[in-house]
Order: sequence, then C-alpha cells, then structure tokens
Amino acid sequence: MNYHTPGPWKFMENSDYTIRAYSPDIYGHSNLMGDYRGMIIADLRKSVGCTSNSDLQLALEVRNHCLEEVKANAQLITAAPQLLKAAELALKTLGSSDEKELSITRTTLENAIKKAKGEE
Repeated sequence: MNYHTPGPWKFMENSDYTIRAYSPDIYGHSNLMGDYRGMIIADLRKSVGCTSNSDLQLALEVRNHCLEEVKANAQLITAAPQLLKAAELALKTLGSSDEKELSITRTTLENAIKKAKGEE
C-alpha cells in the first residue's frame, strides 16, 4: 500500500512558492524544513524561473505571464488529499440507495472539486 503525506496541504504563495503540509497533530511542532512552516510537498519556484528565494520576487515580476497557470496547478496539487478522500467515499457509496449517505458523498465531491478549481 502506498502512503502519502496527510493533508491539509497549503500553497505558500506569499512566502516561498512551496506547497506544504503542516499538521502539528501528526508531526508535532517539528522543524523538518528548518523554518517551522511545515513539510515541503512541492517547490514551485522553478516553474516561475526561480532557483533561490532571493530571486523569487524578480522571477515573479519577469514571468508574470505564467503566474495564473502556476497558481491553478498549486490549487490542484493542494486539493489532492481532499480529492482522494472524496473519490474513496464515492467508490464506497456507489450504488447506495441511502439518501443521507449519497448527500454526504455529493457534498464531499463538490467541495473537493471547488478546492481543486480554487473556488473555495
């Protein structure tokens, strides 16, 4: 069985363009990355042409034509744990006739899709 880093995952758009998992209840208040901001799941700096934190602001200004796509990709990546949970729930309730169970599944799927699209 494969395991992934538990969510929630967050896009650090206002700091270093990484996607991180910060779950004190899972990891405690550990300092795995050296900055107490959570475990890095993905580093999107290269997708805007940046190789270090010091050039991030310049890269964002120069490559601003790709920012919307990078942000949309970040939203999709951060939604991955929620999308997986929704898909597992949908599979479990597929074929169910229990209206309450179907309603919960529908809401879970709708919320996961909204998050993936950045509408949440």
